Amino acid sequence: MNQPQLLRWEADDRFRSTLLMPDLLGSWVLVISDAFKHRPGGRVRQRVLGSYEQGLAALDRLRHRLRREGFHCRETSFTPFTHLDDHDLGMRGAEALALMRVFRDWGLTEAEQAQVLDLEPKRLSRLLDGGALPDEAELLTRVRHLLAIHKALRLRFDGDVRNMGAWLRHPCHALGGRAPLAVLLASPDALANLRGQLMRVSALACECALGEQAAPRS
Repeated sequence: MNQPQLLRWEADDRFRSTLLMPDLLGSWVLVISDAFKHRPGGRVRQRVLGSYEQGLAALDRLRHRLRREGFHCRETSFTPFTHLDDHDLGMRGAEALALMRVFRDWGLTEAEQAQVLDLEPKRLSRLLDGGALPDEAELLTRVRHLLAIHKALRLRFDGDVRNMGAWLRHPCHALGGRAPLAVLLASPDALANLRGQLMRVSALACECALGEQAAPRS
């Protein structure tokens, strides 16, 4: 079984950790965190990789580079999957990162993002700045519906983000002439119903898909 890998590195003046972990959209992510020994602050970067094997290759390249830069590996571990706590801070942080990728793929404005999540702009800003999702049942439910819808659309459109974004704004007969985005913005129940339809059958995605009516590519 492919397991997350955590490595901790140390140099004269700073620390670095590298974590290879799965995200909620079927990819693997390499998260690189830097901190300084004698002053506050740091930074976190992430690279989205297509597979576990690509992640291992990226880790190997990073190991070689860090050794050349004077880092020494102080800890390495596999993180086994045991049980996932939906309210765990790490889980909510991973979901927030996945959600931001979904919004980018869909081309939603910040105003639309806030409306879909029923969040005030100030609270949305915390997510945009890398914060974890608040531990609020209704919000977490909304987010999991959105992640599931995105997964279904990735399969339907073979990962083509342009067509996914166009699908959201294209009127759909199966939705009473409304665009799917209008359904997403309507209410939690409407969001759940749209997810259910996409999960049960492909007919809705096919009917609402742009197909021959898709916006022409440049």
